[in-house]
Amino acid sequence: MLRHYRTAAGRDGRKASSKPVPPPAPGQAQGLCFTRTEGGKTALLSVFFLTAEDFPYDDYTPGPAFDSGAGYRLDITSDVPGTFTTCEDTF
Repeated sequence: MLRHYRTAAGRDGRKASSKPVPPPAPGQAQGLCFTRTEGGKTALLSVFFLTAEDFPYDDYTPGPAFDSGAGYRLDITSDVPGTFTTCEDTF
């Protein structure tokens, strides 16, 4: 899965972060973050892993993927000009 997003992001002209974002918890897989700036705006593509503890809602029970370490989240965000320019600025 990570190989897929690395390849797809590279084809899309995104640059990979030099550090894992957000930093992984001990024993947890490293996530990915990519940036692309176009027309003065920066867009981020983040892929990071979640565990059941990341869901504090009483009425939601995460599926078994989150117990196995295979659950992940994909975010695509854009900045308000001047608020961030790299993945590291957002964490």
